[in-house]
Amino acid sequence: MVLVSLITAAAGAGLGFWYAQNRPPQNQAAIDLPHNNESEPVAHVRTAFIKQGMIAAHLTAYGTVVAAKGKGRIFSLPYESRVSNVLAVPGQEIGAGSVLLELAPSTPASLQMAQASSQRDSARRELALLRQQMKLGMATRQQVLQAEKSLNAAELNLKSLEHEGAGKPRAIRALTPGVVSRVMVQAGQLVPAGSPLAETIGRADLEVRLGIESEDTGLLRTGQPVRLWPINKASTRSISGQVRLVTRQVDPQTRLVNVYVTPDQTNHKLLLHEYMKGRFTVASQEGLWVPPAAVLPWQDGRHEIFTVKGGRAVRCLVRKGLENPKQVQITGPGVIQGQPVIVVGNSQVSDGMTVQVEPAR
Repeated sequence: MVLVSLITAAAGAGLGFWYAQNRPPQNQAAIDLPHNNESEPVAHVRTAFIKQGMIAAHLTAYGTVVAAKGKGRIFSLPYESRVSNVLAVPGQEIGAGSVLLELAPSTPASLQMAQASSQRDSARRELALLRQQMKLGMATRQQVLQAEKSLNAAELNLKSLEHEGAGKPRAIRALTPGVVSRVMVQAGQLVPAGSPLAETIGRADLEVRLGIESEDTGLLRTGQPVRLWPINKASTRSISGQVRLVTRQVDPQTRLVNVYVTPDQTNHKLLLHEYMKGRFTVASQEGLWVPPAAVLPWQDGRHEIFTVKGGRAVRCLVRKGLENPKQVQITGPGVIQGQPVIVVGNSQVSDGMTVQVEPAR
């Protein structure tokens, strides 16, 4: 016990000596204590201003340039033929009179032409004979009239085949300027009578097919304005257009609802099957708005923004209205036009926190 007491006393004396040598003076301790203002965290932020103006909500869709339904011109021949040469390809721009295909009559078509010529000659001989017989009282007027009808029919059939080019080579030419949308045959192919050979479309008959989600169909209507942009062109200039048709079925390939837009044809040249973006304005309203970066989710369907007043962040609870990539409409107490609102660093601040506004870069 005596030994333990001696050790404890020695340790206490040592600690007392160390404290006496190292303790600061009373007035020096007060100087080194940090002030409350200096220990407060400071958030470095950037701001924009709450603005008053028109806010528009947009719907964006994507699609391609297509030939308007029922506007294409399909070429065919009423007799069997063989394709000698294909001079057009899909997407080719053509003028009126441009040669698309060259064809030669097949053997059956040549025979058809020869038969039509033979039938006409036979009908002529038959009519001449009956007229002579009628003069001799050996034929009736009715027989002559019937022979005249047969000759007329034979001549019409022959003229029709001659007009269509049966029995001789034929060139298929475009009737109007436009674009070749389809070529259905190949060189050397034997084509049955009436089979489609090629299709052309006029420039004014191109339209844009866009795809939208099924829940958005109620936002669009016939005649609604649309802004169009070619996706793969360097120019960002938009093209105006209007909705021609909102379909009422889901496309089985894209799982979207097709919307057909008629573009303004006065100041552009669209390419068939070109990839396009379309933007519909589905609503617009006057109100207060901020950049989307200023608005943060809160709770109960509300959002928060932080304005700056007296060097401190002030939380304002708001509700969102219309929005687009550059604007979000806001409504709420204490929100007025011209207030600075934090757009960078707002996720790191709290209500009443000291902020330092950095200059915009």
